[in-house]
Amino acid sequence: MLVLLSSCNLKAAINIKKDASGSANATITVDKMLLDFIYDLQSTMAAEPVERGAMITEEMVRKGLEKSQTVKLTSFKTVDQTDTNLTVGFSDINSVIEEAQTGVREKGTISRDELENIVNFTNTTGKYKFIFYLDRSNFAKLVSLLPEEATPLVTMFGPSLDENNPVTREDYYEFLNEAFSAYETPDRIKKMVDQAKMTLRVNTEGKILSQKGGRIENANTVIFEIPLMDFILLEEPINLEVTFN
Repeated sequence: MLVLLSSCNLKAAINIKKDASGSANATITVDKMLLDFIYDLQSTMAAEPVERGAMITEEMVRKGLEKSQTVKLTSFKTVDQTDTNLTVGFSDINSVIEEAQTGVREKGTISRDELENIVNFTNTTGKYKFIFYLDRSNFAKLVSLLPEEATPLVTMFGPSLDENNPVTREDYYEFLNEAFSAYETPDRIKKMVDQAKMTLRVNTEGKILSQKGGRIENANTVIFEIPLMDFILLEEPINLEVTFN
């Protein structure tokens, strides 16, 4: 959800050991303009000023993980309400995927096969493969899984799910100019959105054998960089893969 918000940058690293244990670290940077916008939106909805705080809080993250048996928050830090860094650990990435799939199936909105086609981690005779595939059709399925309080933001800033009336890049710039006209100039808004991206680094103990959608930095690391607008528009599917031994 955070990646879909304009003026956000996400840097994440997934570290996977040969026994499938590991950790994930993420740094999320939110432009102050977006914080001001959300604060004003919340105040308007509440009909009175609300307490201004960080977009992401430790309480929020812990609540999201409280039912997980496989992922634990190991560190959390927020600086100036705009920069958040957090790390989680897991003992078996296969169990993480299975737990997520089980939770999703219980909601009854997406099948196991559909979820495996979006994100999956497999081990075949010593070869590990991690995949992530997102397009407009499966994004619609994922939206139905979000908490109720997150849906308005994703609906506002996320991909258009109307195949007959897709949002263009120019449409999106125009929409943001209207939404943020009281906070920034059109040139500044466009620059922020164009520079926003997700950077995902996958570090493995084993040797990288192949990848799709990114670049190999060294024998053990693949880097994926996806511009925010690629997520926003989903004009083409986002298809990431890495295979290692």
